[in-house]
Amino acid sequence: VVEEKGLKQVSDSGAIEAMIDEVIAGNADKVAEYRGGKDKLFG
Repeated sequence: VVEEKGLKQVSDSGAIEAMIDEVIAGNADKVAEYRGGKDKLFG
């Protein structure tokens, strides 16, 4: 079930960094807001 749903743990730091980069790139507007001082973007 875990593999079928893609819920397998990722331990490869390179793969994790690539995923993080993808998320940041896909949310560049929110990153800019956060860097501009808007810290209420979470929750």
